[in-house]
Amino acid sequence: MELSRHFRIIVGVLLLPPVSLVRAQAVDTMRVTVHGHQMQLLVSGTGGPTVVLESGDRSTHRALRRVRDSLSAFTQVVAYDRAGLGQSEFCPGTRDAQTIARELRAVLTAARIAPPYLLVGHSAGTLFVRVFASLFSNDVHGVVLLDPAMVNFYPRVARTYPALAEKFMALDSIDRLTNTPGELAEDAGWETALKQAKASDATFRAPTTLLSAGNRPDLEQLEGMFREEQQRRAARKRNVTFRIVSRSGHTIQADRPDAVLAVIRSMRAARAPSVRRE
Repeated sequence: MELSRHFRIIVGVLLLPPVSLVRAQAVDTMRVTVHGHQMQLLVSGTGGPTVVLESGDRSTHRALRRVRDSLSAFTQVVAYDRAGLGQSEFCPGTRDAQTIARELRAVLTAARIAPPYLLVGHSAGTLFVRVFASLFSNDVHGVVLLDPAMVNFYPRVARTYPALAEKFMALDSIDRLTNTPGELAEDAGWETALKQAKASDATFRAPTTLLSAGNRPDLEQLEGMFREEQQRRAARKRNVTFRIVSRSGHTIQADRPDAVLAVIRSMRAARAPSVRRE
């Protein structure tokens, strides 16, 4: 459904956060080749488990820079650009959640960054970390979902507000005119990514904290519905803790980096699951 893709861009638009006031640690910019194309990742800090940051739709590593800079003061942090975005080369072919998750695992392996990983995803990026945690469960210490995209939300909007759905479908056709090849590739894989994220719940057992934005005026009449879907997901999974972050819009990492850091510190201190090394 085209609504789903355009809705996450127009209503959940991601703005680049300001530079953190925390003094950043030295950043090692690396380029590794996976599946025939080069990808850029930035590694900073020391300690474990390694925090791996996954940005939202159309976003590069810079979208989570403020959190990254603060995290690097007490643990190792990895941020990267997905294929076709930022400084990573475009990769033709399917760009669904499983492809992106497997590619991320290959990037970490090529860069010799060993598990366990604490995955932090924002918005559409939460689909990719959910699938990663399902595919590589033995490598994952925990997961943090920042105002995540919800699989059941988009069809619910189409059923409940068909006029609004048609509006976003029309806007989507205009939006495509300025898309880069990388953005178009992820766009093409969006519906599959939603299905894969939903299916991953069967084997998704990593300790997870879901942070929901407390103030989403951009959603207008849909704000309550969006948060309700987030709460429903948390209620279905014993391993998911749900929290509403006050004074925060969709970009929680920019509006309330303190809340994100507090959760990561807490989860990082928890006992890590056993890691199988192959």
